[in-house]
Amino acid sequence: MLTYFDYFKFPLTIEEIQKFIEVRVSQDQLKLEIEELVQSGEIFGIKNCYLLLDDRDRVDRRIAGGKKAENRMKRANLIASFIMSFPFVRMVAISGSLSKGYADKTTDIDFFIVTTENQLWTSRTLLHLLKKLTFLVRLQHSFCMNYFISEKHLKIEEQNYFTAVELVTLIPKKGVNSYNALMSENMWVSNYLPNFNAKKIPASNYKPRFFKWVFEKLLSSKRMNKSLMSYTDKRWRKKWTQKGYELTEYDLAFKTQKTVSKNHPGNYQKKILEHLENNKIES
Repeated sequence: MLTYFDYFKFPLTIEEIQKFIEVRVSQDQLKLEIEELVQSGEIFGIKNCYLLLDDRDRVDRRIAGGKKAENRMKRANLIASFIMSFPFVRMVAISGSLSKGYADKTTDIDFFIVTTENQLWTSRTLLHLLKKLTFLVRLQHSFCMNYFISEKHLKIEEQNYFTAVELVTLIPKKGVNSYNALMSENMWVSNYLPNFNAKKIPASNYKPRFFKWVFEKLLSSKRMNKSLMSYTDKRWRKKWTQKGYELTEYDLAFKTQKTVSKNHPGNYQKKILEHLENNKIES
């Protein structure tokens, strides 16, 4: 487990270790076991953080990144509200580094979005037209909408430690009903993170505002949605091939289906899982 976050050079607190460890354990028992590992030199404890290397700079970086994340979250909240105002959007959650309490100069604001059924690609296209405009004011890194999923197909296909961590660290900002449904559909995360308890947020009576409702009526077209998906898929495949990447990895990095869109050009899932496989440490 520490190996996973070592990939990001990110030390963890006791509370975070309990959340992300792959065995069920009480915090008191965990503290005893962590202390034994520190005493034996297998891991290191610095400023209430734990890591695999004796590296104080990583801890200082994490603490500074936590403060920046608090400030960055204010902007993320505003952007989440703006995204929620777009047609067919039913949930907006913060993902990526910011959802784990870290930010620096290069950190993007990543969003996980739930849309209505049969309109995912129309919704995504509208939002990415907006993102094109953000380049004009240099705010493109604040609008990283990398994962879309439709509200009636919320179960994540790839079930592994990476996707489990990403799910449990989501910070829902808009659309609590869809967030509750998302977590209910993905109870498999407990197979990887048995200490995580998804807290159900009180439901709300959400209804699209008048202008959003009007635009949804005007733009609601299964044919257009399908055409936009096909166009995007062809465009992504062309770019992927031009960069010399293997098409066998395309479907993992760029999932393009009727009910899900994932745009992860860095293909971190593959890299991190390989890192875990190559650095198996019982911690």
